[in-house]
Amino acid sequence: MKLVPRSGRVLDLGCGTGILTERLAMRDPRVQIVGVDITPDYLEEYEERLRRKPWITAQPMLGNAETVPLEGEFDAVVSSYLAKYVDADRLLGNITPHLKRDGIFIAHDFTLPTNPLYLSAWQAYTWAMNRVGPVLYPEFHTVFEDGLTGLIRRTRWFDALTETLRGHGFEGIHRKRLSFETAGLVWAIKV
Repeated sequence: MKLVPRSGRVLDLGCGTGILTERLAMRDPRVQIVGVDITPDYLEEYEERLRRKPWITAQPMLGNAETVPLEGEFDAVVSSYLAKYVDADRLLGNITPHLKRDGIFIAHDFTLPTNPLYLSAWQAYTWAMNRVGPVLYPEFHTVFEDGLTGLIRRTRWFDALTETLRGHGFEGIHRKRLSFETAGLVWAIKV
């Protein structure tokens, strides 16, 4: 949140039900947000959030972040829990022309810990969640049963995104591991 400009125009990729959109608008209701998500059910919830909270200035768009047709320029592009699902080059090829000069790109997602102690704890936690989760939350069975865990093990988004940002002319590229290395944050400035 601290990295996102307080006002201007923000593209929220993989906006889901609008949690990040709402938090951005709470900081400054003047911010204009375009929320993009590929899941119609999530966008219905997003639109419901906008109806309940008319002080949020946002426009929902159904589409794939890699290919969604965008209009105008943005001061910031943010995404949370999207990077592991997309091809970084296709994503940046689509959004970079719409990010203003000196605009910021920010991505946050799960990562596989590299520290052996954190990795052991993560493995124990995911092992337990993959067994207990489907019992407690049967509607999320695809998340459990090793689906998300396997994806987190396979993805290399944290490294790939950093290299791809360089290839698309971004500078000031930063990376930070969070939450005992179970998540990562990558941000960069378009020059």
